[in-house]
Amino acid sequence: MTIAPVRPTEETISEASIQVLIEEARRHRRRRLAFWLVVTIVIASVAVGIVAGHNSGRGNLTRVTLRPGIPNPAFTGPFSKTRSEMLAFVLPTSGADITTAAKFMNRIAGLVVEDKAACMDQAGYNSTVTYTPGSFAGGNNTQFPPIADLSANGFVLRAVNEPYYGVDYVGKPLLGSVIANHVSARINCEASAQSPVNALLAQTQPLSSVWQRQIIPSINRSSAFKKALVGWSSCVSQGGVAATSIDGYFQDTGLLMRGAASNAALAKNYLKYGKLYATCLAPAESIRDQMRQKARTVFEHAHASQIAGLTNTLRELVS
Repeated sequence: MTIAPVRPTEETISEASIQVLIEEARRHRRRRLAFWLVVTIVIASVAVGIVAGHNSGRGNLTRVTLRPGIPNPAFTGPFSKTRSEMLAFVLPTSGADITTAAKFMNRIAGLVVEDKAACMDQAGYNSTVTYTPGSFAGGNNTQFPPIADLSANGFVLRAVNEPYYGVDYVGKPLLGSVIANHVSARINCEASAQSPVNALLAQTQPLSSVWQRQIIPSINRSSAFKKALVGWSSCVSQGGVAATSIDGYFQDTGLLMRGAASNAALAKNYLKYGKLYATCLAPAESIRDQMRQKARTVFEHAHASQIAGLTNTLRELVS
């Protein structure tokens, strides 16, 4: 099995591509995204570049070692760091955690692609793991706003620079019935390779559901956060947005930006109102971040057994 980087060709940014970014940014602005949707976006983005798989017998597969100079998706360093990244995926407390979660899932996908390629090799089809430098957008501006990024860049899509991995067959040309056999092998390797990742995600769902549907909303409703938002409301009002809630801010700025005459004007407004949002929200968000961090410590203790089981599943996946 070999590893081959696939370099994308240079593209000129067109008005159409700018409009795509604007439309996606608008969806970020108008929707109050639950974490399960963020996870779906991350997984869907990764899936653009890969077709995942896993061999259920995992022990007889050899982990691919990528050539020097090509980022290796394999998890290196202490396992405690990998576990911390997984918990950022399951129990995020900040915008930084959302970015960490996106990178974590992309690296998991990279491991899965390696295993699919190894499975194809074992089936007799010499395969190449392709590497495509790239990035994908991720984030949640309402629940877990990345204050520093928003302050610097406004409401623009934040690119998470992570590679995409794929599997290509590089053996002799396939003819006749051999093609059908190859397709069958790919399907089987894809299914078996994805199995342990599905198991990991299934274990995360009960924890993530309680965290997102109970703990996070209770913090948002807390008197401490509501009190902090009073100062935020006064601040954004001075900037020309008469909003009393975070959701209200996105609704009001949506109306203010509706009359933009061009993509450039709309982009300028995204920058303006994104910076205003972040600057004014920073004190309140700092309080909310601290509350979520404290809540997660309590949550981890209360669900220690489930997290231990999840940790064991993760260890088996990345070892």
